[in-house]
Amino acid sequence: MTFDPVLGLSFLGVFLSLIYVFLTSTSLKNIGAFIVEAHFIIIILPAMLVLPMQDYPPKQRLTLMLSLFFGQLILKAISRLRIGTVTITKDSNLNSKVMRNFVLGLTFALLIYLIVAYFPYMKLHALDDVHSYRAQVSQAVSAPLIGYVLGFLQITAAPVLLSIGIFTRRRFLVAVAIAISLIIYMAVGAKIALAQILLTMAFAVITRQSKTLTILPLYVMFTVLLAVNAIIIALGAAERGVGLEASAVIFMRSFALQSAQIGIYYDFFLEHVNTYYSHLNIFRLILDYPYQDSLGITIGNFMGAGGKMNANAGFWATDGLAAADITGLFIIAVIFGVVIVYMKFLLPPSMTPVAACATLPFLMACANGSLFTNLLSGGGIFLMLWVRFLLKPSLSENGDSATTTGKTVDA
Repeated sequence: MTFDPVLGLSFLGVFLSLIYVFLTSTSLKNIGAFIVEAHFIIIILPAMLVLPMQDYPPKQRLTLMLSLFFGQLILKAISRLRIGTVTITKDSNLNSKVMRNFVLGLTFALLIYLIVAYFPYMKLHALDDVHSYRAQVSQAVSAPLIGYVLGFLQITAAPVLLSIGIFTRRRFLVAVAIAISLIIYMAVGAKIALAQILLTMAFAVITRQSKTLTILPLYVMFTVLLAVNAIIIALGAAERGVGLEASAVIFMRSFALQSAQIGIYYDFFLEHVNTYYSHLNIFRLILDYPYQDSLGITIGNFMGAGGKMNANAGFWATDGLAAADITGLFIIAVIFGVVIVYMKFLLPPSMTPVAACATLPFLMACANGSLFTNLLSGGGIFLMLWVRFLLKPSLSENGDSATTTGKTVDA
């Protein structure tokens, strides 16, 4: 008898995933629990299915799969820490109405800045015509802090406004969120911005109707997206046009490619020096970055792209494997766990359903880039604050809310 490593490791990946799923409660009572389970579906589950099929030594793939699985368990353990929730009392100098107006005003100001910067080039592109436009506009537009503005509007502002608008039935907020996403697509050709807003909208509508925050709709959406991709391929529509772009966004960009990049980064850094977080600008002030090009371009060159591809990857690859190999996976798991605890501390339990929906684009972005980058340039560090300041105590005009318990701490 011969052992087929692809079949054996695929079986292991499915087995570990099923173990985790059966140990998970479908009803979620706080934002920490939701982030951990959504992260599993968006990042870890695809990796468990893709990594076994890569052409690396079986021991290398096995080590990586087990490390990711235990990293997920670390996240789950840290997210279950019992902490209080900061509250704003009546005696506080911070007026909720003033903060709400400030947040909305800042969002509109940043949107206007984005429009002004990209106005000469903005148009509604066909999905299969954005790649050449991206190259053109990236060289033509150079505005201060524009990357931070784009990231904040896409990952924080639009999802928060959309989620609040759906839960409170405020069509104006929904329209503003959709408009922000369309403007981002028109400005930089970011197809993922459209995919993120559609995913957020679908999950928010389902959660709003069910009146209970559960992870099951994400599993259903994950399965449906893969089924749609399979149908597109079976019909031969994935070779050109809209079918090609849809398959690329649904399957390659959202699931397969980022999972595959984890294996590629691991393979590269087994033979090359680690960055020890010097790939992040803040650490580069005190540490020497060992490569001439950025991390994504360096890996792209390793893949044979000759400087023509930025092989960006999620935080497990960039902040974990690139920084310190397998040890880095456990380091970044702890760091991400601390971020989750911070988000739990900021958010009252009653706001969890809205915040959960608004968090999906942030998690999708973490599958494509550094955790630190998405916290800072993507505005993820402000995500729960934006929900806190924009959402009134009642989740909707009809008084819908998620009833959970938790201690509070006056601030």
